[in-house]
Amino acid sequence: MKKTLTIAGSDTTGGAGLQADLKTFQEYGTFGMSAITSIVTMDINDNWSHNIETIEPEVVGRQLETVFAGGKPDALKTGMLGDIRTIAVVRDAIDHYHPKNIVIDPVLACKGTAGILLSENADSIRELL
Repeated sequence: MKKTLTIAGSDTTGGAGLQADLKTFQEYGTFGMSAITSIVTMDINDNWSHNIETIEPEVVGRQLETVFAGGKPDALKTGMLGDIRTIAVVRDAIDHYHPKNIVIDPVLACKGTAGILLSENADSIRELL
């Protein structure tokens, strides 16, 4: 069975992020793996505003080491990467492990929010990935 890795944020509602990626991978018959870059929650008392807690880049790196130690995934997909340091960690992993198939999904905003999360992320994704 082919394996697909998502490097993305976790959406607590299951409607987006790595949860949605894993569901999609399963529908297409691939074994889904994940590295969590952030956790997104919503404040139900503040018009469902989004709160984003980023995972330390070193932790993201250790997750990627774990995934690749078990055998190289057939494909890699990114989602919300959180910050520039994490984008650099992902770039390093791509350079080190050379995954064959890569999809860069430059998630820069949460659905239902105005504006992008961090404008410098867009530049870093464009330059590094």
